[in-house]
Amino acid sequence: MKIRGFLEDLIKRMLAGEASRIGNTLEIQNIHGRVALEGTDWESEVASMDEFLSSLGLSLKKKHEEEEYHYSFLKYALLQKVRAVRYFHDQGIDSRKLVVFSEDCISLIQWLSRPQLKQNHLNVYIRSSDVVGLLGVDLLFVYDIYLEMLREHPEIADYDGFLNVWVSSAHIYWDDAKGVPTTRDGQEIKVQ
Repeated sequence: MKIRGFLEDLIKRMLAGEASRIGNTLEIQNIHGRVALEGTDWESEVASMDEFLSSLGLSLKKKHEEEEYHYSFLKYALLQKVRAVRYFHDQGIDSRKLVVFSEDCISLIQWLSRPQLKQNHLNVYIRSSDVVGLLGVDLLFVYDIYLEMLREHPEIADYDGFLNVWVSSAHIYWDDAKGVPTTRDGQEIKVQ
């Protein structure tokens, strides 16, 4: 529900006039947000996001299936990076080197655990995001990576957790003729 809150706040800001017209989109550049993960759980976050996307006429399941290959690549790349850094550099889960890159929309993910502060950070840089059509699904996915890191490393599971997100181009597709937000392919979205 915290992840949904982050998404809803961003959509409200965009529709309230903070966004600029760029081509057929409303866009805000260089968004940064932090979601404190204390008190969150996977089932509640998924149910809340599914309810929200359904209210817009979108399917969480369908979007996840479309993006699943990319999500799997990033998750296993980060898990493998932890193993490689341990093997090649003799550094643990608190290494600054736990970074993976992609040329896709989710361009960078960094795990940053700080035992002395009892904090875990999953830092995510997204170069471009369809805020209504995909960002919520992307955020759930990176939350899943966060949870997977805790399963793999239970010694840090009780630390405070944060999802830090940067989006270079946060956009909503827009139909000028109707004056409404749409999906990338032109389907009208029912934003309340």
